[in-house]
Amino acid sequence: MYERDTTDSVSADQICQDRVYHGSWQRDIAEVLIYNRALMKGEEAKVGNYLSNKYGLVTSYSSLFPFVSSISVASLMPDSVGISYTTWAARSNQGLIDHVNDAAMDDPDRDGISNLLEFALGGEAMVQSRTILPVLVKEGGRWFLEYSRSDLAMTSTTQTVEYSSDLKTWKSIDVATDTSGAVEITAGSPSDFIRVAIPAEVGQPTFARLRVTN
Repeated sequence: MYERDTTDSVSADQICQDRVYHGSWQRDIAEVLIYNRALMKGEEAKVGNYLSNKYGLVTSYSSLFPFVSSISVASLMPDSVGISYTTWAARSNQGLIDHVNDAAMDDPDRDGISNLLEFALGGEAMVQSRTILPVLVKEGGRWFLEYSRSDLAMTSTTQTVEYSSDLKTWKSIDVATDTSGAVEITAGSPSDFIRVAIPAEVGQPTFARLRVTN
């Protein structure tokens, strides 16, 4: 897969011509995907996997996401990789009513999860379910907060994991778009799996929560 990141104009008639040796690509180009912004690493991997599976190519991308072999190109387009909360709330399938129950902090289905959290965690605004909530798990003597982050909310929300031993003083860990530090991100579609290592003091209780801002 060839990629080109630029903010300049690109001439389409030069796509197959080498700029140094002035040779031409003597083969067919099966597909050209154009985005209005630079893709992040996880998004690049999804595009590579999509092309590998569609055209039967053996690439390093093929082993990353074998479960998305039938993914449609529409789900890779910029407007679905990352959209705003307002766009999500206005979708007819969410069943929200403008200026009635579509505010970020509203909870029209009364499941204790605000609309903004439903958006960030891949839930549905009018369907009662608490299965999308983050869970705190202990493994090998360490605590981890785990949850699924919707690809739709990846670029339009800020997500922070906060932890405390007394529910008074909280420390925070920012969840970025890629794995970094205490945050491990397994890219997927339609959600990425987030696993955050929580520092804990021996003999002290551990509390953790997820803060999402729009």
